[in-house]
Amino acid sequence: MKKWYFIVAVTLGLTSCEKNEHRFELTVDKVELLKGFMLKGLALSGTVTYGCIANEDWFFIQRNGELVQKADTRLLKIANLKAGEAFDGKANKGDYATFFIPDGNTGDVLVGDSIVSSTVSCQ
Repeated sequence: MKKWYFIVAVTLGLTSCEKNEHRFELTVDKVELLKGFMLKGLALSGTVTYGCIANEDWFFIQRNGELVQKADTRLLKIANLKAGEAFDGKANKGDYATFFIPDGNTGDVLVGDSIVSSTVSCQ
């Protein structure tokens, strides 16, 4: 019986290590093309599934595990702030965040792509 507990513990440990290779993860569920005077590019939205990220941290956009684009974080908004909370330039696990990609075009990023980062300045 102890052998099975050991196997399960090792399997769970290895699975969590694989998941934690990124310190931030978000799956894009909405892509909007912005054509305004001040903001021209893409707005990418989704719920943070792991970690945190702050403005000016670098991230990668991946599609099916392949690198699509690299950019620095420009958060436009956090949708689920509670009354009295101020936007502090960070997105944390559970936040519905919107990122801005300047000069992005339709098709550059698709719904289902992942935003990931291995190095972030927030904890």
